[in-house]
Amino acid sequence: MQSSLSALLRRKVKSFAIIRSLGATGRFLLQHYLVLVVGLSLLGCGLGVFAGLVMKQSLAGLLAGFLPENMALGVSLTDLVEGMALGLVVVCFFTFLPLGIIADVKPAAIFRKERVGGLHKTSSRLLIALGILLLAGLVVRQLEDLRTGMYFIGGMLGLIAVIAVVIGGLIAVMARLRLRALPLRQAVRSLLRPGNATRAIVVTLASALAVLLSIFLVERNLRATYIDSYPVDAPNLFCLDIQKDQRTGFLELVGGDVELFPVVRGRLQAVNETKINREAEGKKGRGDSLAREFNLTYREALLPDEILVEGDSLFGAKEREGGLPPVSLLDTVVEMGDMKIGDILDFNIQGVPLRAQVTSIRRHTRSMLYPYFYFVFPEKYLKAAPQTMFAAMKVPAGEVAQLENRIVSRYPNISPINVGETAVELGRIMEKLSAVVTFFAAVSMLAGALIMVSSILATRLSRMEEAVYYKILGAGSAFVLRVFFLENLLLALLCGGCGMLVGQFGSWAVCRYFLEIEYRPYWPACLVLLAATVGVVVLLGLLSSITILRQKPAGFLREQG
Repeated sequence: MQSSLSALLRRKVKSFAIIRSLGATGRFLLQHYLVLVVGLSLLGCGLGVFAGLVMKQSLAGLLAGFLPENMALGVSLTDLVEGMALGLVVVCFFTFLPLGIIADVKPAAIFRKERVGGLHKTSSRLLIALGILLLAGLVVRQLEDLRTGMYFIGGMLGLIAVIAVVIGGLIAVMARLRLRALPLRQAVRSLLRPGNATRAIVVTLASALAVLLSIFLVERNLRATYIDSYPVDAPNLFCLDIQKDQRTGFLELVGGDVELFPVVRGRLQAVNETKINREAEGKKGRGDSLAREFNLTYREALLPDEILVEGDSLFGAKEREGGLPPVSLLDTVVEMGDMKIGDILDFNIQGVPLRAQVTSIRRHTRSMLYPYFYFVFPEKYLKAAPQTMFAAMKVPAGEVAQLENRIVSRYPNISPINVGETAVELGRIMEKLSAVVTFFAAVSMLAGALIMVSSILATRLSRMEEAVYYKILGAGSAFVLRVFFLENLLLALLCGGCGMLVGQFGSWAVCRYFLEIEYRPYWPACLVLLAATVGVVVLLGLLSSITILRQKPAGFLREQG
């Protein structure tokens, strides 16, 4: 917006100079300019409100899986007025910087070519700071949460800053390259022409692509981890809180060879007499905290999907220190507390202390959908402790609901969990999320396309001058077309490449540190996105330059005097 208006005003410098020479004041020119801007702004805001009303129903269907079922979408006059006012404020904000062009025009500009500037750097920085404060206020108002709003603003500004620094470095490197091919050399110089919005285009498109690619990659990784990788033979029905006296009746009810796993609740109090720091552990995620309550169990052998990574047997053959009870650890809990074989662990099992010595470390080789326990004791040490049991069963999908009803009818205390249905529902949510990502990707690409078109229009005069000078020096339209093609290709590669790299890094960080799942980069899909971005940007840039390519040198020189 700013660059387009600046270009429009620069093309009318001689007209402003003539008006000033006839006695007009800067205030008169400013009023004329403001009427033009406000009129176009009202038209644009009106079209935006109309488009929003048209898209309302489509968005309702698109977000149906994420909104409350009884939620009704309506139209509020207050929201419409607020939207119009916000649009006008944004337009006024971005059109304030070109005001310096009008203020700098002097009557003498009629007789000589002058390059007019804009506001001073101090004024520009103050205006940018004011814009950030305005944006922060709007975000906090919409979210109604200061902390969340500040996180959002900080993340957004951080993303833009990272991309801006990367793009600035790449452009600086490109400016220093000594390229032999003349079309490529001229294309690089065209990207750096005065008034060009190369950085604005790249930062906008790359930021949008990075966010959308991150959402896409996180969604694909979640699907791959929890849906696509769901083992065919994995249990799909878990039954919790089975009492010991219900064991025989439960097995008769469900039929088949179902294994029941005893569960004893307990807390880890100390490792080698060093007490667990519950305050520090509480700041960790629940899965990494040693302060939480654990499910302990007892058995005498490894499960079919377990292997020993340390130790000669599950509970060791050697005599333990002081005849302490043995305990086998899962390798994941070892990483939480930096434990090893021979360590002494103190437990509190429902008020009863129990000290044990680590005799082996196990690894779970299959999906976490199969039963697993962090701590395993011999049967004689926990058999008398208060306990429940749980079962993991593989039931045909069509019989799960009936079996659940039979179990609950006979044993109301037992809690059946249909994991298969949960996976199906998660798949539906992922499909909805994919549709939402696709929609917003299209909107972001449209916004980037508009910015690119505005940049081409803003630098139209400079592009025409270049094309005319090329032709005067003997170059044909094919050479000019090649230069414009390479310019748009470089622009597209900057946008797509930077967006892809930042998106990959962001999604990796989310999967690795927040979701704690294996990360898959999906390079083929990323390369398809990069190719699509390059194709759209190049095609749009060339289509917008057709009239420039057709410009005749003689006609242009006559117009410019």
